Amino acid sequence: MDSTELKNINVTSKFTKFQVINKDFTRCRCNVFYTGRNRNYSDITEEALQKFIARKGYANVPVVAHLMKDDDGNYRVGGHDGKIVISNEGIEFVDECVPFGVIPEDCNPSMDVITEKSGEQRKYFSVDLILWTHRYPIMEASYNDEIYFNQSMEISFDDYSYDQDYIVVNDFSMSALCLLNKSQKSSENVEPCFESSM
Repeated sequence: MDSTELKNINVTSKFTKFQVINKDFTRCRCNVFYTGRNRNYSDITEEALQKFIARKGYANVPVVAHLMKDDDGNYRVGGHDGKIVISNEGIEFVDECVPFGVIPEDCNPSMDVITEKSGEQRKYFSVDLILWTHRYPIMEASYNDEIYFNQSMEISFDDYSYDQDYIVVNDFSMSALCLLNKSQKSSENVEPCFESSM
């Protein structure tokens, strides 16, 4: 990947590279994260990003979601959802997110310049996703035809330190990208850590 090649993407058209592959699969673009300090009080270093890219830590990572129906019978996705089940056998944590797609090996990774709603420009590590869109009604949960979902990555910190209130991440592993509900209703909108992770 040539890290000097930058692309400008309008904030209202995050999935301009949208392609129906066949009747079951759809390929689209995802802004994953930026380096530096973020709203979750972590600070992913440029060094961590370069290590991640060099080992292709993004390849074949699943895209997960919790697909559900609201009170009106409409599909929507949740967040990093799980529940605790208490039974006679004991206490069990059940992850409610299941795979609905993958980051393919040929995901066209790049650093894309994104203008946040605040007007600030940031370089997002971005990839193509393949979503299993027709077997399951995941797309019926989408926000609109240009921005489908918010997104949050699930990572493990492999090498880190502390800088005041922030965890400085020098190396990390990614276990999943999680689709988050996007809605005009604040009670239903699941805000991502990285403002334009969609």
